[in-house]
Amino acid sequence: MDLAATDVGGISILLGNGDGTFKTAIPTGVSNFVVLATGDFNHDGKLDIAANSGNVITVLLGKGGGTFQAPLTSPNPGGFGTLAAGDLNKNGNPDLVSGSLAVPNGLNVLLGMAMALSKRRSSESSSVPRPSKFAR
Repeated sequence: MDLAATDVGGISILLGNGDGTFKTAIPTGVSNFVVLATGDFNHDGKLDIAANSGNVITVLLGKGGGTFQAPLTSPNPGGFGTLAAGDLNKNGNPDLVSGSLAVPNGLNVLLGMAMALSKRRSSESSSVPRPSKFAR
């Protein structure tokens, strides 16, 4: 079991030793994030991390061994310190949800966000889905 953690120094990865202890933390070089969500966002069999810093969502695509590709970012207007990943529309691609200050008691729903960011990296396209806003 491995661990991803955030603190004032940023996001760090701690690889498990298999006995309940961890190796020394590996910094990712990405900072200012409060909340993390994980999933296989690009369907490559490696665990990826999504991080929410409020108005920006950052996705780190895993390379394996506790290392990640360069960060991919997208705006998260009105977003704040919550984040969850799951297949909300049952299309087989992970979606992201964060809290929203733009709508009282609302959510930013980013359908296919992580997958779109992954594809943007390979195609250099700028088409990234914008968050949908829903009130509770």
